[in-house]
Amino acid sequence: MSESTAEIDSLKMAELDKLNLPKFWREIAHIAGPEMFIKIWRAASCPENQWKQDKIYVPSIKKYQEYQCVQIIKCFIERKMSCTEITKELEKHGMSRSPDTIRRIAKKYELGEVPLR
Repeated sequence: MSESTAEIDSLKMAELDKLNLPKFWREIAHIAGPEMFIKIWRAASCPENQWKQDKIYVPSIKKYQEYQCVQIIKCFIERKMSCTEITKELEKHGMSRSPDTIRRIAKKYELGEVPLR
């Protein structure tokens, strides 16, 4: 009788838990699952991926969040929304950007002139 995938994953997680890894790495293991965590761990352990000896560089999540915000702004601009409308929509989602920032994004990506109101 074969064990279910959930049982096997549970056993693998128990093995990882016995390693007394730092809390950060245990959280990643629980989020990603044991198989994916081992793949991540192997990649992070390779000397060519290490920033300094036994250290890896973890970029700030802000870079990804900013990218997503720009993509959202681009979609609003393409819908012909004004800077004021875009600002209000972004604020609904906890993102705060000024009309000047919205205009800079429009100019950078050649999306045309965005009306203030």
